[in-house]
Amino acid sequence: MTKEQDRTLAVRLKEARTERGLSQTELAALAGVSQTTIASIETGRASGSKYLPQIAQALDVNVAWLITETGWDNVRAPRQQHHSDGPTLEIYELESERDGIKWRTIADESLQVPRMIFARAHSNPDECRLLLNIYDDMEPFLFRNDIFMIDMSKTEPREGKVYLVLFEGDPIVRQISKQAGGALLLHAFNPRYADKVVPSEHIDSLTILGQCLYRAGPGLPL
Repeated sequence: MTKEQDRTLAVRLKEARTERGLSQTELAALAGVSQTTIASIETGRASGSKYLPQIAQALDVNVAWLITETGWDNVRAPRQQHHSDGPTLEIYELESERDGIKWRTIADESLQVPRMIFARAHSNPDECRLLLNIYDDMEPFLFRNDIFMIDMSKTEPREGKVYLVLFEGDPIVRQISKQAGGALLLHAFNPRYADKVVPSEHIDSLTILGQCLYRAGPGLPL
């Protein structure tokens, strides 16, 4: 791919994104990629990406048009189907207490979440909550001060999905994998933090608070 093609790809992506009124973070969330992926393409630092098909789908454009400006660009949903009609949710912090956890809203802090996020996950906004992440144990998936959303109705562990859990009295975000004998592995993406195995006989000590569906920040895609 030539420099001219790289520049044109960057221009087309930015034009399609801004035409739909999406920020880089919002497009990244819709496409299931990181914000840095979008930024790298738009600035020309990246000559392409394996994620271009899903980025094109999120923008409702033809992937061939996005990559080479061939084909058509008008396979797109009406503008009102994007983030402009998404619900605005309050942002919470979690505090550990002796008898569990306390949800505390952060004053004057909220975020509008694209409605497509809920549609794709088959989630009800009334059952979802946004939280402020204050730890580094899930970097590069979640960084400090990232905002993430959980669906509190999705508490049945699914292989490889990321959840907010209450374990040993602490609320933590972990990727869950099923192990032999009914045990569950709680995986921290940051290698400085050890994984934890919850034996089947101690499953009751683990409370799944909800599945992570959305993240506003520069981390890896969900």
